[in-house]
Amino acid sequence: MNREVQYDVLAVLPPDEQRERLRRLDQLHPIAGYEAEVVTIADLRDDLPWWSDRLAAEFVAYLNFALLHGAAVLTLRSVPETDLASLAGACDAALKPAEAPMDVPYLPLRERPMALAMPSGAYGDGHLDTPRDTAFSADGGHAVTTAAGLVKIWDVASGLCVATVPIDAMRVRLSPDGAFVLAIQWQHSDVLETATGRRVTSVPSEDARFSPDSRRLAVVDHRADTWTPDGEIEHVGDVLRVYDTTTGAQARELAGCWAAFSPDGDVIAVEDPLSVADKAAGEVGTCTFVALADGEVRFRAPGRAPMFAPDRHIVVTVVGTEVVLWDAETGARIRTLPAAERVALRHGYGAAPSRFPGGEMVFVPQDWSTYAAWHLSSGRHFTVEGSGLRLVPGRDIVVAVDREVVGLDARTGSERYRLRGDDVQIAPAGDKLATTRDAWVFRANESTMRTGSTTVAEADTGAVLFDVPGIAPRFADNGQLMTTQIDGRLHLWDTTTAAPIAQVGNVRVLSRARRGEPGGMGSGEEAAVPATAVARYADVVTPEAVRAGVPFALTVQLRQSPVAGGTSAPVDFAPTRDKDSQPTGAAAVYAVVYPSAAFEVIGARRRAELTVYPDRDGDTVTFDLRARPGAAGTNEINVGFFVGGDLLGQVTTVVSVTAQPGPGARHVGFRPRGIPQDDAAPDVILTVNRARAQGQDTLSYSLEWRAQNWPVIDAGQVVLNTSAGALLADIFTKLGDASRSRSPDDGGHRESRIRKMGENLYYKLFTPHLKKLFKQLPTGSSLLVYSNEPWIPWELVKPWGADLPPGTDEYLCARFDLSRWYYSDGGQLPRARLQIGDIAPVIPTTNLLAVRTEALCLEQLPNRWPPVRLPRPYPVRADEVLSMMAAGRTNLFHFATHGLLRPGDPTVATIELDRGTLSFDDIIGTDLESGLLSATPLVFLNACHSGRQTVSVVGDDGWVQRFLTLGCRAFIGANWLIDDELAAKFAIAVYDGLVAGRPLARAVRLARADVRQLDPGNATWLAYAVYGHPGLTLSAKP
Repeated sequence: MNREVQYDVLAVLPPDEQRERLRRLDQLHPIAGYEAEVVTIADLRDDLPWWSDRLAAEFVAYLNFALLHGAAVLTLRSVPETDLASLAGACDAALKPAEAPMDVPYLPLRERPMALAMPSGAYGDGHLDTPRDTAFSADGGHAVTTAAGLVKIWDVASGLCVATVPIDAMRVRLSPDGAFVLAIQWQHSDVLETATGRRVTSVPSEDARFSPDSRRLAVVDHRADTWTPDGEIEHVGDVLRVYDTTTGAQARELAGCWAAFSPDGDVIAVEDPLSVADKAAGEVGTCTFVALADGEVRFRAPGRAPMFAPDRHIVVTVVGTEVVLWDAETGARIRTLPAAERVALRHGYGAAPSRFPGGEMVFVPQDWSTYAAWHLSSGRHFTVEGSGLRLVPGRDIVVAVDREVVGLDARTGSERYRLRGDDVQIAPAGDKLATTRDAWVFRANESTMRTGSTTVAEADTGAVLFDVPGIAPRFADNGQLMTTQIDGRLHLWDTTTAAPIAQVGNVRVLSRARRGEPGGMGSGEEAAVPATAVARYADVVTPEAVRAGVPFALTVQLRQSPVAGGTSAPVDFAPTRDKDSQPTGAAAVYAVVYPSAAFEVIGARRRAELTVYPDRDGDTVTFDLRARPGAAGTNEINVGFFVGGDLLGQVTTVVSVTAQPGPGARHVGFRPRGIPQDDAAPDVILTVNRARAQGQDTLSYSLEWRAQNWPVIDAGQVVLNTSAGALLADIFTKLGDASRSRSPDDGGHRESRIRKMGENLYYKLFTPHLKKLFKQLPTGSSLLVYSNEPWIPWELVKPWGADLPPGTDEYLCARFDLSRWYYSDGGQLPRARLQIGDIAPVIPTTNLLAVRTEALCLEQLPNRWPPVRLPRPYPVRADEVLSMMAAGRTNLFHFATHGLLRPGDPTVATIELDRGTLSFDDIIGTDLESGLLSATPLVFLNACHSGRQTVSVVGDDGWVQRFLTLGCRAFIGANWLIDDELAAKFAIAVYDGLVAGRPLARAVRLARADVRQLDPGNATWLAYAVYGHPGLTLSAKP
């Protein structure tokens, strides 16, 4: 009798409420019979935990990291496999949501494991998170995976890991003979030996391919590429290098931007670089065919994108809009296929390649999602919609992916069948295909797990043969084996019987930490109002005028009906009290008073809880204030409204201080916007409320730390003797001077000057209470600064003092995942999700040389982040940008250009575009508001001074206010002059993080760290202000 497999389980107990979590877990799934033990950092002392020699290094590092950050690890021994599903559900319910921050830079938040299982007595290996890519050797003997900064090579028969290589690869490929692994990164690739993981060589490009005999590697170096004003890539400087895969030595170097090997690997066809101007003039280009053994040129043929047939002595080139067949031995023209309506060949980053599969079909891209197709035997020509084209071997069937998997007749282009899926793989024999659609599935208590299923069907008819769990299918060359991914592990299946054969990687992730998002990733839907919600009107009452030194009352009430001069629309609240005045358990509603310097609160209370009854007006809350001696004129008092710690917005009322106050009362109200309860809250919220009085700004602070269940804590006030804008004008100028050029060899003097500016801001702006609170906050927390002042660079604030705990004296933007939000009565609230469909690079003609690398990064996003699109042509004029914004289809606008301070107004920049400039005054109008509200885009103004604001006749104004008020989900801009090379590297690093699944604020923090390391004395890394939810994640629209 076979003994049931048993597992050892390790579960992370977050620092908060550990006993309660453990009690609840035991209630849901009793654990007494599993030798349960709770391990904390204090238990270890000098001893290593038992799992240190039982788990792969990345799992050990993760668990140790959790212990160091206050978590505990629950270990369970000999858990039957049949119990794992129930235990996983219990972990979902008891261990999450995990509010305590555990900053794992290489691990996206949604991939953080909370419970792991490994076979008892066995060594556990696998990946912490879901692999980005998987490759399967031709003989089925090896598999390669990449995830969380590691490439792993597996022996399929034993399921053991052959090698773990610390490479953060986007894609992995095995050579045709399986002897080498190509680990493809951004603008860089490594060749590894499959048997040992030894690095054979590194090449400076991701555009690399093995020869059919695996002896050589062809690499096209695109580093000399430039970007034209019309959005074309100039390949004139491209270089093709051929490497020996055994030794890693370079064998040949040729000028070329595209390469194809002959079937025997002895000849390489190279497309000679053709300038954009020559292409526009009608030049068709030239392809050179070179013998690799001696470097002899066999022949040259007109055209571009050479492609060899795999089993014929034929090569094709694209000549204009025609496809021409040539004899691969002599170079003689064989025939010309009918012309296509258009072609759009692109090479390098984001290239849509031409293909010549099986020597039967030729595919040439017409745009990013359409191919021109020719069938050689029949001579027929047609158009194929979709990407990921495949020709089924030995059959006249073409398979494309266009939201679904579509099977087409290769002779006519007519549709034969459709299957659900967003990826397709075809068995080498051509008898089967596998389609998959993966998703984040939301489980108990808002957790998420990466899952999905794979359908295997007949390639001829589309008839479904069977379904198996898992995603990312890969066939072995014999067609009898197929792998799928199931939560980080590879599972092998027999494609004849659908029987499971084995698995690669034996660590099972039972539970992950990510909070779920029931609306779907980036759905953009507002949270539904609870069924018990009631409509209420906010009413704030003050005297119209008061006398200095005389107390007066400010009252706040939530009413069933409006009063004259109050709000005109109701707000939906969940009742906080029932009919008998008993608490209901709903989130508390608070009012917080923020007076300007002209007033003071009598007593200590600036915050009070408001009641929401189901059947009557709420209780009136009274705050006692008085005007300070010497106060005069009209002055502001702000009242902030909070629900469960989330700021809804504020009311601003104006009270005059006069010698003879009148009897009148002023009623002021507003309509708060709904709180998006389905979004995960930031770890820490710092609310900064600015009130104005006689030219002075009073900043009032309140702070909430979610992990410790802190309420909204009053953190004090600071009065500025001048406006915040005037205070910072000189600082911005000095920081701009410190960003104009790379740091001189001055012994760190410039870096020290920047540090002093940050320390002075801390000294002037932070109250004693706020300093005390910030000492206690964990490094790596997500911090949202809610503020109605637009000037202060909170990113630059740098704590100092002898009593600071170690590591807490960093700049705020380096210590926390920091973002801001500018709130106003009419503004939006920050949301934590955004789906990306269309991306618009706005890159006009400038003298900024580094912009070309930024542009190349954007051009490559559709390949790295499918299926996002880059609509052509790119907007480069103000009217084109505004038209695209009004259309409401673009979810990300990236500007890379000059920001110019306006004459007479040194506080805000205009953006330089072709044939003119774009000003924030242009961001207005019904059409623009409608489009931005529909698309809710991220706007990245990578230009000098683009994050600065000004004062207009109606209050604060600038890029931030315009874009956020009109519906943008997030905004990134620079507060001062920035270095163009460092700015480009910052933008590229931000997108690397976002594509990897990191939240916005974390992606920005890590990008800052990269740029800071390049030049610590240049202030560019500190210049950027990020407005948006710190946990905002971007995902590609399906």
